[in-house]
Amino acid sequence: NSQFSNLKNTLSRTKKELEEEVEKRKHNEAKFMELVKRLEQSEKIFKEDVSRRKQNEARLVKTVEEAETKLKEEVKKMKLKEEAEQETKMFEDLVKDGWKALPHMRTQRGRLGVAIGDGKLFAVGGSVRYGFGRL
Repeated sequence: NSQFSNLKNTLSRTKKELEEEVEKRKHNEAKFMELVKRLEQSEKIFKEDVSRRKQNEARLVKTVEEAETKLKEEVKKMKLKEEAEQETKMFEDLVKDGWKALPHMRTQRGRLGVAIGDGKLFAVGGSVRYGFGRL
């Protein structure tokens, strides 16, 4: 009888321990599932953040490219303005210093092009067919 009672008590304790272990595992499984759910939410937030950052980066790249284009245009305008100012200065110097006669061209020409460069007036091209007088 006493052995039977001891065995019965041991089985009862073991059953109780097993039930407690099952409850612990269920509880741990619930915690694990909650962690998995949080991880999935974090992953979703992370992917959304990466997507937003890529969009922001693309907008920033576009803005920088537009700014570079505008800057290049402004630099070009400034160079053209500077060149125009230099040409105006050269013309003013020419007017101030006056004209001087140079030797005649070897061939009479009309309808020629002129340009100022390196502080000098250049006569280029033209036509001998329609030449008018001596230059």
